[in-house]
Amino acid sequence: MGLWKKKIEMLDLLRFKTLLISVLALIGLIGGIRFYIHHKIDDGIKQGLEIAKLEEKLEYQNQFIASKALNIEAYKKALPEIEKSIIKKYKKIEIEDKDCQSQLKGIKDALDLFYNPPDST
Repeated sequence: MGLWKKKIEMLDLLRFKTLLISVLALIGLIGGIRFYIHHKIDDGIKQGLEIAKLEEKLEYQNQFIASKALNIEAYKKALPEIEKSIIKKYKKIEIEDKDCQSQLKGIKDALDLFYNPPDST
């Protein structure tokens, strides 16, 4: 009977060791899964912050581009006044005769008009 008792005790010890190893492996697996999940959450947070920064930069660039865009409607409204000022600034100077004095006076008038326009708006 002693032999059977020893075999039963050895089987119980073997079951206990197997159970202990299984529990330790399960604890290790759960710890690994927790570490993996926390690592993925941290990566997600970092990527989310990076995306937010990129969206902020994109919005700033869009605002900058919009500020540099031409305001076509305002230009169309101001176009008649611009044309008038150009016509005033670059009026044609006619020379009445071909002698040196009138040509000199025409050149002086042209230079005076160029450097001192009547209304440079």
